Amino acid sequence: MFVRRSLCTHALAIASIVPVLLGCAVAGLNAQQPRVRECGVARDSAASDARHAIACAEEFVRRNGYTEAPPTTDSTLVAFESIEFADSLREVLALRHNALMERAVGVCIGKADGDGLTDHAYTVIFYLRATSGGHARRVTMSAQFDELWVQRGVFLFTPVERRLGCRPVAEVDVAPG
Repeated sequence: MFVRRSLCTHALAIASIVPVLLGCAVAGLNAQQPRVRECGVARDSAASDARHAIACAEEFVRRNGYTEAPPTTDSTLVAFESIEFADSLREVLALRHNALMERAVGVCIGKADGDGLTDHAYTVIFYLRATSGGHARRVTMSAQFDELWVQRGVFLFTPVERRLGCRPVAEVDVAPG
């Protein structure tokens, strides 16, 4: 069942002992883990780090079936969330399909102090497709543009943007005026 595999995949990102406790096939997941969490976009030398993080996150949600676009046909490139309540990869992708808008709406750079929302080098914000009013989810990643995760939980982007210093995508690379 995918619930167990996803828990194992998440556990590998947290600690090496947890997968053993869950009875996971550690060797197989370790080999796959880095590849599915890497940025799938070649770095444009003219792009800022923030723009590259946005491009990585947009490709990641598209590849993993969260947008209206078809997901990757290579099942080895699908990254599982910490918990997936489905019996097959097909069902996982069906549940994700069209959940997020294709384009990011915001980006947060650097770690915030203990708020839990932006405790990553980059946090890229996507509006949910099925709701209005600024409800969003986030994709986080490391400073090396890997370790990409669609984080659990929905939040309102506008208040977060002001409180944590996140910027709308339209303001990225714009000098303060």
